[in-house]
Amino acid sequence: MTEATDVPTEDFARFYIFPAITHAGIGPQDMPAAADLFSALEAWVEKDEAPGPMVNSSPKADRVTAERPLCEYPEVPRYNGEGDPMAAASFTCQP
Repeated sequence: MTEATDVPTEDFARFYIFPAITHAGIGPQDMPAAADLFSALEAWVEKDEAPGPMVNSSPKADRVTAERPLCEYPEVPRYNGEGDPMAAASFTCQP
């Protein structure tokens, strides 16, 4: 039997921070408040595909108004200084 200390944490757990989102899943107007985390978990459990970079988006009616990358802790999304500040592509995960 393998000791728990022999297994790297990232083999069974990932922690992502949702920037600007409260515990109730609410953020400022036009800030992201939804992500498909269930599909990522399902792929990890059923297909052994660990989650990687994900995008959190804020849908309003028929369009997405804002996106942010979900960075694996301890990294956080930082604006690159150029591009659309509402697009995930304008951010990079950094410590």
